[in-house]
Amino acid sequence: MAVSLRSRRHGVGGDVRAGCHGGAGGRGGTGGRAEALPLGAVARHVPPPVRVAVPSVGVASSVLRLGRNADGTIEVPGDWERAGWYRRGPRPGQVGPAVILGHVDSTSGPAVFFRLDELAPATRCTSTAPTAPS
Repeated sequence: MAVSLRSRRHGVGGDVRAGCHGGAGGRGGTGGRAEALPLGAVARHVPPPVRVAVPSVGVASSVLRLGRNADGTIEVPGDWERAGWYRRGPRPGQVGPAVILGHVDSTSGPAVFFRLDELAPATRCTSTAPTAPS
């Protein structure tokens, strides 16, 4: 999955961008570009993500399903320590850019994505889908 983060840490705006290449449940990042499926190919079913992890910066979070607010803006997680997936876009592992959102900081200190600005290109991250019942 590709990660693009708009950071407002400590009241200072700036873009933080890092390529995060998927592990279990995700294809490598596409730089935000959707890839065309080969002629006759069928998109495979990919379950929605339930967890996201970026071990190198200490991210391990369950994933909320997010949509849009009444004014058309994208929802953000109400919990500072949880990430969210924009459910109107592709799922991690499907063709196209999957959007995972989270806060960098909160009114009381660091939040789930506080250390994302430390990511280097090609950092390993994973999204996890629910397991099938046995």
